[in-house]
Amino acid sequence: MNYILIIGSIVLIVLGRAFYHQNRINYLKRVEKLYESYIASYDGKTKQINPDIKTKLLGEKGELRKLFDKAGVQDRYDSFMDPAGFGFVKPTQIRYFDNIHVPNGHIAIYFHDAFAESAGYFKKRRNESFSLYFWIILVINLPKHLFHYYGKESKGTLYTLVDVVYKTVFIIGAIYALVTGVNIL
Repeated sequence: MNYILIIGSIVLIVLGRAFYHQNRINYLKRVEKLYESYIASYDGKTKQINPDIKTKLLGEKGELRKLFDKAGVQDRYDSFMDPAGFGFVKPTQIRYFDNIHVPNGHIAIYFHDAFAESAGYFKKRRNESFSLYFWIILVINLPKHLFHYYGKESKGTLYTLVDVVYKTVFIIGAIYALVTGVNIL
């Protein structure tokens, strides 16, 4: 009975992690389609865009920024000269992500690449869920992942102490289990 509970828990953890990342991929695909329909609705003659799609797109902006940040997609900047009056100009920068609603070719290309890069990141994470190597490395480096999860720096005396104690107990436990023949599960 205990084996069924342990194996069931492991399967649920693996599938839950894979499902989480697949959900992120599906969200990115949905927002990418929304963005493409937004850009396609731009009328070059009247300079008008469908306001309903614009409202939906701007509503997704916060979550999209979180996913791009998690995937490591960097925001791009464009510099241009803004008229300051009296024949003077001042240099100005625009951030692409803040201007997601602007139907500009350079911004559209950036978002096309950003969607592809983010989806690739989450596909890699989803596929890692089924890798035994990933789970072994995760268990071995558990203190590092816990420190990262809680937003702490994985350097310094506290981290080193926790890591050394964890790995020492882990190694001694593994050796003890091998020598005495104790079943870990």
